[in-house]
Amino acid sequence: MILPVTVAGRDLLEFDAKMQSYPEISSCKVDANIFQGANRSSIQLLSNRRGQRTLKCKIDFFGDNYNRTLHQSEFEALFLGSEPVVIDICDGYWYRAVLTDIDDPSTDHELITTVEYTFAVTRHIGDEVTIEIAGANDFVFNCNSNVAKTDCIVRIADQYADPENVTVALNGYEFSVNGLDSDLVLNGVDKTFLIGGANAAGRVIWTDFPFLVPGENHVSVFVGGTIPYGIIASVSYTPTYL
Repeated sequence: MILPVTVAGRDLLEFDAKMQSYPEISSCKVDANIFQGANRSSIQLLSNRRGQRTLKCKIDFFGDNYNRTLHQSEFEALFLGSEPVVIDICDGYWYRAVLTDIDDPSTDHELITTVEYTFAVTRHIGDEVTIEIAGANDFVFNCNSNVAKTDCIVRIADQYADPENVTVALNGYEFSVNGLDSDLVLNGVDKTFLIGGANAAGRVIWTDFPFLVPGENHVSVFVGGTIPYGIIASVSYTPTYL
């Protein structure tokens, strides 16, 4: 059975459309900075980053002139929102995509209109993973991603009678709030900090948005300078791959 290509959860057949063959998916761009002294035998790796990946595909729209134009418009409207759109090309992964370029359409005998689309994408397997923090002191868990930094969301429930000073330590980075009086959400995916659902960027002392590293990760939670008992907290992330 041939699985359908879906965009934003919708089968391309809903648009009387079909993707031509397998799309062109680039490797993540490599940004490596090295140093090797003159006539020296060793290389020092100063930085080693991975940049953006692109997905490029051609989509054929079928039908009469009106329907081809209508379905192309409806398809492109899927990408007007402020969030990436999920594309599933049935290769075992799914792609969070942002449309970056649309080539001019070409039409063959007023029967097929072909359009080439280019997307900036990240590659994923499975749904979002949530780890309940079972202990507040150096709780260890694994991240299944293999990218250098996987953005994550840390949630701390407000469960104390009076406002308390709360510090979250994640892989050497600390996030502190003086007088936490509601639920705390440290969102490294959307790059927001919320307390009780309201913007709290000015109340959180921080140096970077929360992220996980491949393999072993460490998180601790301190309330009023001590390790709390029965903390209600979690870390969520989406497995992401090169």
